[in-house]
Amino acid sequence: MATNFAKFVELLNVGAIINRHHLAHLNEPEGLVVADAEQQFYVLDPKDASMRLRDPLASDAALLFAQFFSRLSNEKDREMLRECFVETGESPERILTLKKLFNAY
Repeated sequence: MATNFAKFVELLNVGAIINRHHLAHLNEPEGLVVADAEQQFYVLDPKDASMRLRDPLASDAALLFAQFFSRLSNEKDREMLRECFVETGESPERILTLKKLFNAY
């Protein structure tokens, strides 16, 4: 037991799992080798990361998209649904398939 304690810790320790140390032990019986991890470099320190304020243009675009797409999902706005309906060469075949499915129930 004492000889496998380090392996035991790396299989259950959250920090070891985040650093992927557990994979070496899990893959060992299958003969797989875990490649060495590459060193990670950061442009900015991750500890200093924070959410940035949304650009005013992005806020306006989000409002525009919300208004437009809410009309698409509104079943009462039949005109918008008609304008956005697309028919392809496969449409007649798909319609027949759907009819068969609905008739089966």
